[in-house]
Amino acid sequence: MARGYFFTLDAFLAIGIILVGMLVIYSYNPFAPSPEQSYAYAHDTINLFTETALEDLNEPYIEWLINQGYVTNKKNTLMEQIGEFYFKAKLTGNTPINYTKQLQNMLEYLIDSLVEEDYGIGFYVNEEPVYIRGDYTSDALLLISSSTPAVGIYNTTTLWGPYQIEVRVWK
Repeated sequence: MARGYFFTLDAFLAIGIILVGMLVIYSYNPFAPSPEQSYAYAHDTINLFTETALEDLNEPYIEWLINQGYVTNKKNTLMEQIGEFYFKAKLTGNTPINYTKQLQNMLEYLIDSLVEEDYGIGFYVNEEPVYIRGDYTSDALLLISSSTPAVGIYNTTTLWGPYQIEVRVWK
């Protein structure tokens, strides 16, 4: 009779251990962000900036940059304008016309409407960060990068570049 209780208790204990094990296995849901969305943000941002001319945008901040004389050629693509601002910033340094600040403001204005806030994004010119939104840490679960070269002419006489412009998106 005592053996019957022992084997019954042993069976219930085994079933309990199996149930707890299955509960732990099925409740474990690791979060991994979708690489497709990050890739789309990085790749589409590069394409948009490479293919869109400043004159084609109906954005108040871009119009302000043109009216203030920061932009010398309205036919520049956004990528060419990034390169030109970067070139002017290196050429002039921190003069009263701060091209680094204008570059950062332009990117912030455009990126905020393109990329969701829970994604971090950074623009790098020749590996130098020119705009970063969000803190990139080694804890980021996903980092996607897309880059393109940019070259242009400043004041119809000076060739700038080629610069490697890279967009990094992380989550």
